[in-house]
Amino acid sequence: RAIMICATKQHTGKTSVAMAMLHTMKQLCGSVGYMKPVGQQWVEVLDAGQKLRIDKDAALAHQYFGLNDAISSVSPIVIGRGDTKSFLNEGTGHFKSDDIAARIRHSYENITAANDFVIVEGTGHCGVGSVLGWSNARVAAALGIDVVLVANGGIGSTFDELSLNFIACRAENVKIAGIIVNKCSPEKVDEVAHYLQRAADRFGWKVPVLACVPFGNDLDKPSVMDLEHLFEGGFSTAARYDPSKSSSNLLAGPKCGFALGERSPVLLTGAEQRSTRLSHFELVTSSLERLMQKLMGTTGSEFERFTGKPAGAHDWHVCFVTHISRADIIQGLLGHRALVATQEGRVVRSSGGLIIAGSPEHQLQPFLAEYIRVSGIPVLRSYMDMTKTMAAIQNLTPKMQAEDGQRVRHVIDLYSPYLESACHHILNDSSGPGS
Repeated sequence: RAIMICATKQHTGKTSVAMAMLHTMKQLCGSVGYMKPVGQQWVEVLDAGQKLRIDKDAALAHQYFGLNDAISSVSPIVIGRGDTKSFLNEGTGHFKSDDIAARIRHSYENITAANDFVIVEGTGHCGVGSVLGWSNARVAAALGIDVVLVANGGIGSTFDELSLNFIACRAENVKIAGIIVNKCSPEKVDEVAHYLQRAADRFGWKVPVLACVPFGNDLDKPSVMDLEHLFEGGFSTAARYDPSKSSSNLLAGPKCGFALGERSPVLLTGAEQRSTRLSHFELVTSSLERLMQKLMGTTGSEFERFTGKPAGAHDWHVCFVTHISRADIIQGLLGHRALVATQEGRVVRSSGGLIIAGSPEHQLQPFLAEYIRVSGIPVLRSYMDMTKTMAAIQNLTPKMQAEDGQRVRHVIDLYSPYLESACHHILNDSSGPGS
């Protein structure tokens, strides 16, 4: 028995749903496997002394849940940058259709033989992979399994997106087992589920709305780890989110050197706080005096003083962004953090962060190294200018990563209660090829 989880578009929270379903299924039916037949964003994994490119979500599931299945079966195919052009130029290359089919089926058979149930995660919407002749819908058809579609909260536009994916699945004779609506406004959960079900029934889909998950506070806030991955890329002029980059740039203790090179440091200090999520990014271009007035204010929280908004339950981590040439701002901010830590008699943790932006030719003043070391907050280096740095942060969609167990647990705790009935429905559904 198996089910394939596909999205209607990018950033719907498909992986969050897949991880939560994997967790819930393990409570309901014992041994549960996972695979992502075709991946795009990858990490390098050492397996039996061999370096393998493994889809980042497959690596996440394998590590977090301690899966016993071979990692090469969990992620049999990864399409990297440039592979599509090679395929179109060469005709087949190493993506020959028969080879793809054999690798996917062989991996799937190995995992299903070892487990009572298997969660198969697609890559994006049902049409992704079509340029290679292997869309998600075709993969589901080849494996003979049903699909659950994950869409974002709404009614009209959500149903439009569902319709496109419904058509893609129907073209491959794939049954849609249900719809899961994610990131829905909490006050509209029942309304959205009701009207989407009416729309599906109106057009004869015979597809149930299995669950409607409300938008989770704090999940959209990037962690220090997210920013680290965002800024890695050395002297790149454009921000990249590349989880395949290793985090070998940490500077610990007094060994704060700032020499530039191919592997220039990104996370200067604060490695132990990589899971901390940041609520607000404050661009600092004003005078040091004005900054210190706000930092040392007595009314409201720091978040409230800098944003002018009331702080919610999770809104307390302000991250400051300033240019590398502003040694006065850097020294003043980090000195303030160290002073607070001294006054409280302990090291202040989870108290925001600092991003130092500026092109690679700019170097930090040597005397700032000690301030960075004792600040008690994460300090990151962006090799873009401040405008591009802020734009990159605003455009960043935080993703779960294998190293960030805290975020994964938070997602599972939020999603699982809403998905339990959906998992029961899937397990009890005896119709269709996926049963």
